[in-house]
Amino acid sequence: MSMTPTTDKESNAPKLEAQKKFDQWVYGGISYFAQAATGIVLARWIRNGSGKKYFDAMSQWMGPRVITPLTGKLGEEAVKAADSPIVVSTMIMCGNAFLIPVKMIENHKPAIVRKWQYAINAKREKKGEIISEAERNEQEMLLDKLEKKPNQSWISLGIARAASLVGVYAVLFGIGNKNNIAAEKFFADGVQHGMKNAGLKQMGESETTQSYLRMIFNDGFYSAISAGGLYVWSHFVMPPKKKPSGEALLDVGEELAEEITDITTPATRKKPEQDCPTGRCPKEPTSRLAALKSLSTQPEQEASVNV
Repeated sequence: MSMTPTTDKESNAPKLEAQKKFDQWVYGGISYFAQAATGIVLARWIRNGSGKKYFDAMSQWMGPRVITPLTGKLGEEAVKAADSPIVVSTMIMCGNAFLIPVKMIENHKPAIVRKWQYAINAKREKKGEIISEAERNEQEMLLDKLEKKPNQSWISLGIARAASLVGVYAVLFGIGNKNNIAAEKFFADGVQHGMKNAGLKQMGESETTQSYLRMIFNDGFYSAISAGGLYVWSHFVMPPKKKPSGEALLDVGEELAEEITDITTPATRKKPEQDCPTGRCPKEPTSRLAALKSLSTQPEQEASVNV
């Protein structure tokens, strides 16, 4: 069952050619098509192919231990009701397996996109194309923006995945095994009817085609539910933390360094009587450094208000 671990909130924002290539290969190629194809083939093999003995064993185990407590069904009825949950669970496990390499690649996305973009520029120049300074500046701006983009942690992604699967199983058991099988058959029959009308009679009447179409229905339907749950969780419930701005930290550091220099340099240090002839003027924090010092000396009760 596919799930793309991206947390891009700006899908409509301008993208570099290398970034588009990365998204197509990683999110479209590996995360969806390769994973979906593997899950469909594996689930079909278990339910309809030579792996049916494993399917039957799982049904016998799952019926009384999972289906009966959840639905109240007993005996053979509970065993039969394990059909769709086993198929969907097989696809989910396949999706979990593919999630690991996709997330590992995504963690290095900025560096990969930068390398690919420089290679694309080199190919363009080799063909005699001139890349303007303005275009190079825009590329660097987009590359820097990609590097500063918040990146979802493994823990956050795992929690989001688990939360999305709650929705998947809620819908699966809410629909029920009987209705789910009826829905997948309705979908497969409709597609095969179209095949026969298009002159593909053999495929339209094939049981193998029917079984694969049923798997495609399950993968597409429950992947959509999983992706929706993941999007809501990762964008609204637990969005990725923004990386601290390097420029902002440098600005603060420069200001503090200047103020420390002013305080420690005798030539710029003011005598108390220059501003306060009596020498008894109140000491107020007039700089960022002084303000930080005053905050550090406040009672713990005041400081805890902003924690």
